[in-house]
Amino acid sequence: MSESTSKPWAEEFDILAKGVPLPEANGVQLVCRVDGCDHEERLANFGKVEKCDWTEIGHDEAILTDGATLHQGYCPEHSLDEDELMANPNRNEQPTRARDKEEYAAYDFLKQGESVECTGILLRCECSSCYREESFEFGEAEQQGWASGEMVGSLSNGQVLSEGRCPEHRE
Repeated sequence: MSESTSKPWAEEFDILAKGVPLPEANGVQLVCRVDGCDHEERLANFGKVEKCDWTEIGHDEAILTDGATLHQGYCPEHSLDEDELMANPNRNEQPTRARDKEEYAAYDFLKQGESVECTGILLRCECSSCYREESFEFGEAEQQGWASGEMVGSLSNGQVLSEGRCPEHRE
């Protein structure tokens, strides 16, 4: 069973309907954010996402009926390196583990080669004056008033650490 989505870029995918039991985790489906780019890639797990050439991968947008999570990002053809990201103010400049290791030192990230069943999202408010973070099941963060942000990395407890905005700091 699938449901329609309000995100035009996701309409071609078979999205899991709300209230349907979650299928077994079945990888990560990446879709390029650039209009007109048809580049997609299917990865086996979140550990592979951290090693791939895609950048600025957002938190999961939906769960597909086959168990994969759907994410947008910039494909290798459209990815910018850190210097280009900093020089281009029109692109989202979310922190990354490589750039801000101290900021994420308290989190237990999944080690290379390890895999774990994905259990949800740990969303951190990216506002510099806010230290709020909250755990969510997939798809429920926006229902609780949070604005979605960029994926930081996979945690060893099965959650995906992402940056976003809490209801108080949502634009």
